[in-house]
Amino acid sequence: MHSGKRHIARNVLGAVWKDKFTGIQVPKKTNDGASLAASTDFIASCWESGGGGTVCVIGVDQIGERRQKQCFFRGHTGAIQDIQFCPFYSAIFATASEDSTVKLWDCGSMWSSEEEPRQDPVATLKGHDKRVCFSVFNHVAEWVLATGAIDCTARVWDLEVQAPILTQSFSSHPVGMRWDASASLLAVATKAREICIWDPRGQAFVTEPIQAHEGAKPVRLEWSSGSRGIGDHYVISTGFSKTAERQLRLWDTRRMSTHVAEAELDRSAAILQPYFDPGTGLLLLHGKGNRNILFYGLESDDFIKFGAFESLDSWKDFAIAPKRGVDVMKCEVLRGYGSLDGGYIQPVSLCVPRRNMSEFQEELFPPCFAGEPAVTTEEWFGGQTAAPILASMSPVNGISPFAPKRPRDVRRLEFSRERTAIRETSSVLKKALSVTTQNLGSRVKELETIIEDQSEVIQGQSETIRKQDNKLSRLTKELATTKTLLEEKDRLLASS
Repeated sequence: MHSGKRHIARNVLGAVWKDKFTGIQVPKKTNDGASLAASTDFIASCWESGGGGTVCVIGVDQIGERRQKQCFFRGHTGAIQDIQFCPFYSAIFATASEDSTVKLWDCGSMWSSEEEPRQDPVATLKGHDKRVCFSVFNHVAEWVLATGAIDCTARVWDLEVQAPILTQSFSSHPVGMRWDASASLLAVATKAREICIWDPRGQAFVTEPIQAHEGAKPVRLEWSSGSRGIGDHYVISTGFSKTAERQLRLWDTRRMSTHVAEAELDRSAAILQPYFDPGTGLLLLHGKGNRNILFYGLESDDFIKFGAFESLDSWKDFAIAPKRGVDVMKCEVLRGYGSLDGGYIQPVSLCVPRRNMSEFQEELFPPCFAGEPAVTTEEWFGGQTAAPILASMSPVNGISPFAPKRPRDVRRLEFSRERTAIRETSSVLKKALSVTTQNLGSRVKELETIIEDQSEVIQGQSETIRKQDNKLSRLTKELATTKTLLEEKDRLLASS
């Protein structure tokens, strides 16, 4: 393992904020997906409630002792398994649920006077047969979402028409997926602890499933691509060995027969989720039930261990906010939020100190993902590929160049929702028509049976009539013969 002396993030430090978000009913039950998610402007957390189908959303500026404004979103009939924010619009998020659906929500208007939980999703995706475990937005195409479910399928959805366009079956159900840098390929981890690379639009596996780790617990994965990654074709996986030791492995997707690097970590039971920051080349390992964040770097196809940040309490879940939301003038390279049993969410800043903190550190903050779609939904499904749009992180007059924006296409999605209602109504009508057709078909069969029976009766009667006609014909002939004989007899008598 390399020393990493030249790595720009080797001195990364973690710090817990003094203020925190309070009054959060953190769920007691954990799930495979994320129960906590963050955008540049909002934090969404599963809310402990009957049925488990409620999400609480808080603005990131609603922190500290002052009264917090919370907004609740409820619409699922089963427990929520995963929450994910849209990479382009900070107010749009998706929830995957036990009720086999995925719903999209808009929290941009959450500062209304509503007190009751909102039950009006922007869109509802129906297609999976069983519990949906997770969802992941495409970060290049505008309205494309991938989902995985217990029905052992992964689906890629066109959110504008709210329908699954691409579907792939697996031998065991997916437990995690990640898009690559160009959002063309999906790295998929399954319950059988296998990983593979799937090309959704090509409807083919780029690499066949291979056993990633030998332990019994699930595998998590992440791509290492980006400006400071070691290449767009490398995948990072976390899992367990046969002896229950946590492992970190690096895979080259061009030859997946064996891993190219490995690090043995510890014997903790928490499942680690990898997160790679392409701007700094920093690899974070965090997990539910963990109280620390492990820091690694990548160099020459190998892992570099930097250290760890340890919290006083174990996090129920941990979410990393988009890079464009960090405070660059404090050398904050990443920001995360951890939910704890005490009923609060704790912000954590990861910083790389510099001597001159008053100046923008360009080497720490190269252009990052701008939060803008590079292609439309139609273009992406049509086969067009593009790199994510990047933008400078340099502040303008001390202000971040990234500002929150209202989704300009929510109206389109709402219109799609109307089309969905029309489609559902059409489905009901088709079903009714199908029932009517079935009833008519049954009546036709019944009439055909009656006609067939009557035909048999008529055929029998026709046979009887034919026999009677033959008998009548014979009697007629016999009568004619008798008449002829009588006439001949009368003629003979007359002549004598």
